[in-house]
Amino acid sequence: MHFYLLSLLAIVGAVLLTWLPKLASNPIGILDIVPSIFQSAQEIFGKWGNALGIFVFAFFLYAVLESRSVQALFAAKKNWLQKKGLLTVVLITVISSFLASGLSWYDEFIHFYPLAIPLMLAMGFDTFGALLCLYGGSSAGQAAKISNEAYSYVFGSHINKNPGLEGKGIHFTGNDGIVFRVIAWLLLTTIVVLFNIWYCNKIFRRVQVEEQVTIKNSDPDDITRPKLTRVRKLILALFIFFVGISIAGQFPKISEKWKHNGEISQKITSSYQAGIDGTGKEFHELGAINEEETMKIAKMEENKKEKFWPAFGKWGDLQIYSWFIIGGIVICLLSKQNIFDTLVISVQNTIPLILGYILMQTLLVIVQNSEIIGNLGSILPSRPDANIKYLVLFGAFLFPFLINLFVPHTRYLFISTFAPLLYAFSKDILLYGAITIIIGSTIASTFSPFNTILQISLQENKVTYREFLKKTWLLGLTMFLSSLLLVSVWIFSIKKG
Repeated sequence: MHFYLLSLLAIVGAVLLTWLPKLASNPIGILDIVPSIFQSAQEIFGKWGNALGIFVFAFFLYAVLESRSVQALFAAKKNWLQKKGLLTVVLITVISSFLASGLSWYDEFIHFYPLAIPLMLAMGFDTFGALLCLYGGSSAGQAAKISNEAYSYVFGSHINKNPGLEGKGIHFTGNDGIVFRVIAWLLLTTIVVLFNIWYCNKIFRRVQVEEQVTIKNSDPDDITRPKLTRVRKLILALFIFFVGISIAGQFPKISEKWKHNGEISQKITSSYQAGIDGTGKEFHELGAINEEETMKIAKMEENKKEKFWPAFGKWGDLQIYSWFIIGGIVICLLSKQNIFDTLVISVQNTIPLILGYILMQTLLVIVQNSEIIGNLGSILPSRPDANIKYLVLFGAFLFPFLINLFVPHTRYLFISTFAPLLYAFSKDILLYGAITIIIGSTIASTFSPFNTILQISLQENKVTYREFLKKTWLLGLTMFLSSLLLVSVWIFSIKKG
């Protein structure tokens, strides 16, 4: 069944569930599906800016692909890659996981399949190996993010400003829980790497005859080996440079070291209207605590201006998008590409992904507007009880896991709902409980049939969802049990501490 049709059926099913009085507070009508779709599109294009980020990165990446620099590298290192096949599998998986964890890459890896698939075939594996490396690695990184910016958003939006925690003085930062997050990242990445090694070594060295015939019958232009020229080497270096800078630019610790000289000169940056929605007005909340731990007074500043490029280490989405646009233009100029044509190609290839995101987000919008998650949270006790303490803590992992199998990426709704209950036990339980919710929800979303990224990745590799589950159920089970064990050990360590 086509993914878009499956998503529409899931949306209709979610609407029908909202008609159950005890499950949803606000029933959603059939005709409400259309405005819900528009609402999800508005959030993706406006509120979150996901669509803009997808288009921008696609432009940068397709500029690299059209230069054929990566293809030339693969051709030049073909013999080495064949000898070091398993090592290459490990490198691709680890890099995918690190980029997903540090830079929040996820859908970006879809654009790498045209490179990863022929690479895996050349090394004696088949197309499913590309899916395991890119999608498997990125899923591990998404579950255990080490990105300061990602968790600054999670804590700031769903815990620090949670109405149920008002007046509690909670001010988590993106660095809180970093040790636990790093351990989780190492654990999940190691599991995916070991599974990929086992899978490729035991199964995919039996190259199918059909794949060999496909390669032999390919168009001559597709198998032409480009030369690794100086320009292409420079483009590869620029690719690493721009990606590396975009990652480093989000780490505040770097900003602290560059505090006095890390800002780009005003002469080459110009100023832009800062504040609320770029209006030049900035509102300081009453009682908000700044970095110096001093109380701010509620006030409104007019004509607020600041540099577009803040101190290195404090870059936001707007700076990252601009950085990749600059990188794409530079690479297009070096490889003598038509910038407009490359932009059109990147937009055409990202439209299916955007449509899938909108449908997936529509499912989330319906669940959110009907307050299903809130009603599910209301059945939980409002006060800590020693008899159910550990049941609730494990529930922070298991309950979101089960729901995200059917409604992927609802992790933030669960954090907002569970936060007051988790805080009732302790501030540490709230911190690590929120991280636990993200881990459990992401693992479940990884194997959900309603996950847009999974379905498009399967289409790119010409793999059915049934085949995917048949080959990866052991991986999913291992990730689930290992994460549950990690959460259990960490919870008991907090108790003893």
